[in-house]
Amino acid sequence: MKEGQIYVKKNIFVFAKRTKDLELDQTCKIIAFLQKFDCRLYIDLQDIPGAEFIAFPETVVQDMDFLIVLGGDGSLLGVARRFAAYNKPILGINLGRLGYLVELEKNNLDAITQLFRGDYRIENRIMLDAKVIRGKQTVFSGIALNDAVVTKGALSRMIHLSMTVDNQLVNQYHADGVVIATPTGSTAYSMSAGGSVVSPELEVFLLTPICPHALTCKPIIVSDRQTVRIDADFVDDEEVILTLDGQEGFRMAPGDYIEITKSKFYIQLIRLTQRNFFRILKQKLEENR
Repeated sequence: MKEGQIYVKKNIFVFAKRTKDLELDQTCKIIAFLQKFDCRLYIDLQDIPGAEFIAFPETVVQDMDFLIVLGGDGSLLGVARRFAAYNKPILGINLGRLGYLVELEKNNLDAITQLFRGDYRIENRIMLDAKVIRGKQTVFSGIALNDAVVTKGALSRMIHLSMTVDNQLVNQYHADGVVIATPTGSTAYSMSAGGSVVSPELEVFLLTPICPHALTCKPIIVSDRQTVRIDADFVDDEEVILTLDGQEGFRMAPGDYIEITKSKFYIQLIRLTQRNFFRILKQKLEENR
């Protein structure tokens, strides 16, 4: 540390993923770097020197100042959904390919110093509340940072979907499904399905049909203050599945419908660098040529 700099003691929980760091070399390196500062470190993996193993992070997360996620965007999405109710700032450190959500690359750890100086900003991102309603009962509910996706099952035929916004019919169409995305998720499945890229600071929903059997069926952007309802017609033994952030799913039954609203929770992403959303988008698109 440089003379004259003031660092404040912090409680930090580190979420690691062995599949992203098989030998745990990078995980141990990051923990060792954090140990240079006056902080208490907790981690969800055993046998990591310098950090206390906690099998159930929910028991201590309320007392944390920061959550650090080691991995990629998928790892951060999982932590964001799991701990949204705790309203804790999250820093993503990338151990894989270039991501939209993770803030730092594994070779740029020096920037972490800014956490202890208070030299960072918080980027708030909206989330979705998704419910499956059967009759008058909610049989499934969950939250998503990227998207809620309604798709057909393993069989190849399309499903018939009806979508309303605030009880006004938007469209009825045959398709492989539909994506209801936040601006954060506009660069994920929605973009692959032909949806618009939406600047992440906006608070809107993007409704993108997946392979619709109609040339006039286009993506639509609506206010996050509105309620989106999706009904799916079932034919024979057809399957219709709701998936949240590509990580949590629910198989619907005939008569079920989905209701999407804005969640009361926001995700707080820690920003230490002057990230340029459009430069990252350009890099990702070039990477996937």
